[in-house]
This record gives sequence, C-alpha cells and structure tokens, in this order.
Amino acid sequence: MKIGIVTYHRTNNYGACLQAVATRLVLEQMGHEAYYVDYWPKYHASKYSLFSFYKLRKSSWRSRWNYVTGIIKYFSLRKKRIQSFDFFLKEYIYPYCRSTEEEYDIIIYGSDQIWRKQREIKAYNPFYFGKNTLKAKRHIAYAASMGILPSDEKEKDIVKALVSHLDSISVREKDLKSFLEEMGFHHVFLSIDPTLLLDKNDWDNELPTPQFAGEKYVLVYIMGANGFDLQQIQKFAERKHLKVIYLKGYATTRETESNVVSAGPMEFLQLIKNAEYVFSSSFHGVAFSIIYNKQFYASLINNEGRIRSLLSLLGIENRLLPPRGPIPLSSEDIDYAQVTTRLLSEKEASHTFLSKSIGNYL
Repeated sequence: MKIGIVTYHRTNNYGACLQAVATRLVLEQMGHEAYYVDYWPKYHASKYSLFSFYKLRKSSWRSRWNYVTGIIKYFSLRKKRIQSFDFFLKEYIYPYCRSTEEEYDIIIYGSDQIWRKQREIKAYNPFYFGKNTLKAKRHIAYAASMGILPSDEKEKDIVKALVSHLDSISVREKDLKSFLEEMGFHHVFLSIDPTLLLDKNDWDNELPTPQFAGEKYVLVYIMGANGFDLQQIQKFAERKHLKVIYLKGYATTRETESNVVSAGPMEFLQLIKNAEYVFSSSFHGVAFSIIYNKQFYASLINNEGRIRSLLSLLGIENRLLPPRGPIPLSSEDIDYAQVTTRLLSEKEASHTFLSKSIGNYL
C-alpha cells in the first residue's frame, strides 16, 4: 500500500526529523511504501532559513533588531547548523519526498505538534488535519500532538471542525485525548511517539553513530523554556565526577567543546547514547533517553503535559521535576526492565492501531 506522511519533515529540529524518519521506517517494516507528502509552507521554510525576510515583516521593531543582530553575530554557527541538518535530510528525508499532487492509498498525519496553533500565522493550519486536496482514500492521525490546548470556545469549535475531517484518530498525550473526547469524538486512541516504536537496535542499524571516546559527561539538552537550575546540574555533575555538555536547540550562543549549538540529528543521537545522565527540556530528548536506557530527568516551565503523559505510561513520573526544583543528588536508578515491559505493551497497542486503521481501508 502507498502511504503518504504529512508531518514536519524538513525542519531543523532533532525530534521532528527523527520522528519523521521513524514513521517511515515503521510503515516500511509493516510492508508498505511510505513517502513524505512534500508540503512545506512558506512560513515553515522561512523559520528555518539562514535569513528570513518573512520573519522580519511579521516582527515588531525590537524583534527585528534582535533578529538581525543575532544573525550577524552567529551567522557562521547558524550556517553550520543548517548544513548539518541538510546533510541528514539529503540522506534520510529528501529521497522519500513526493509531490502533493500524487495519489496515495492512505495519508497519515503526525506525529509531533502538527496540530498546534501555528505561531507564524496565528492560526491552526487545516492541511495538517486532513482538510486539503490530497488524493487519498482515507486520512488517519497517528500520535498527533497539539501542545497547548485551546481554552477559547471559538478556537475549540475550530479544532472540532478540523478534526472531523479525519477517519481515524490517535494522539500522543492524555490531555489531548480527553479534550477530543469531551468534544464528542469517540474511539480516540492514545499512542506512543513513532520514535519509540523502534528500539535501540533499530536506531543503531538505521542511523549508526560512532562511540564517544572522550571524558564521561552529563548531557543537558536545552530547548525553549528550560526548567532546570543549571547551577544545580553543575553541582550534580561535580558530585558524580562528570563534565557537563550543553546541547542547544538553536545557534544563539558561542560553540565550545562543552556548548554544542551546530550539531545535526546524528550528533544528537550520539550525544544522548553516550551520556551518563541526561537532563532534557525536550520531549524527544526524553524519548531517546528511554530508547537508549539512560538515567535522566526532565523539566519544563510550560507545556509539560507531553512529557508527563509518556512518563506516566511507563511508570516513571518521578523523572519529571518541577521547574527550577531541586535535583535529587541520590535516587534509585530507573528500572529499565520494568520500563521495557510497559513500553513493549504500548508498542503492541500502537502497532495494532496502525494495522487496523490501515487494514480497514484496503
């Protein structure tokens, strides 16, 4: 069966790139042809370009000044980061992109926060909900995420109308599942992120990375509103006799051996896989910590529901710390035997959802 994937496949974001790859690989393992529907609107392309006139036009004067000075100051690092992602995309994404004019048997929408209110256009994008002109027999959401749920009644009505275009629905977070059920959608399935449908052996085989031969380290993956007290992390590392490596989601600071800002997705995997401990303010930083059986903590200032939902499924909610809260200096390690058992159960359930959703439309 020919399946199209609608997601954030061209982005310079670790989690978005890797979940896109995972979705394709899982569908291929199931025996299907899987391609990325190459929908990439101008506001997306502009966000990740080296310089964006579109972003300038949409910004306030103060934001424009900060943006231009930031571009000038970190131009070479931004360029290096974009090149790192381009190298990855040319290998794992672009060869599998197909036109929006092609016909598909099924379109799968997800995962990542494709249903969020798009900040650049200040609206929900109907395309990601199946309200489009794509040629397919059915439209399925898999592990779709919204991030912050709408509270305004008008926006709730908009979302309700958009979701109604889908023939089968699974979401990634418990709060989104409850939200949709309250709006009258039945049979909303709670699925796991596609990155978690592959185990560490799958990732090592598909995206092999070299072993790290340097000094042992704690990895701090900072994305957006970081919830950690970095001084506490430094003290934690000192007590463990480990150095600290900071991995940034954006090239907005200088790069050093311990402050990484231009890494691509392969380096992201390598840094998590070889870390002794991981502190992450990112969903996919947590997901890959679990995949590689790492001891980790997560903390976010807002929008923590996406991580809380995953950790709750796996019985390790205690790894989510309150923003700027104390970091335990001594605690029991995560029991990955129990986590793996729970994760296998969730994998089977998510595979069953996909198989039935696809099979029903043969």
